[in-house]
Amino acid sequence: MNILEKAHKKHKTWLSICRSFGLDKETAEDITQEMYIKLHEITEKGTDISYGKDELNYYYIFKILYTMFLQLKKKKDRVHFVDEEHVKNIQANNTAEFKQMEEKFNKEFNKLEKKYLN
Repeated sequence: MNILEKAHKKHKTWLSICRSFGLDKETAEDITQEMYIKLHEITEKGTDISYGKDELNYYYIFKILYTMFLQLKKKKDRVHFVDEEHVKNIQANNTAEFKQMEEKFNKEFNKLEKKYLN
């Protein structure tokens, strides 16, 4: 049995570990699937991640999952989400401010026009 088959037998364990990081079910599943890809890449390079003859190195897999979680968290911390209502308020304020600035500009322009063209 290869490493991926052994790892897949503990699929629920990996999901549980990811959920213990505070992830929702779907994100935990995504990270676990990415962990399988990472395991495949590691073993293709010839790295042995077994513990003893037939056991998986659970600590190594935990570190992969935890690192992936931290990378996801770091990425989410850089992205800030705002709700639609907030964007609408900004747009409304900007539109009102633009109209005020446009009115002031037109008044000043008209003054200059009268002064220099009359």
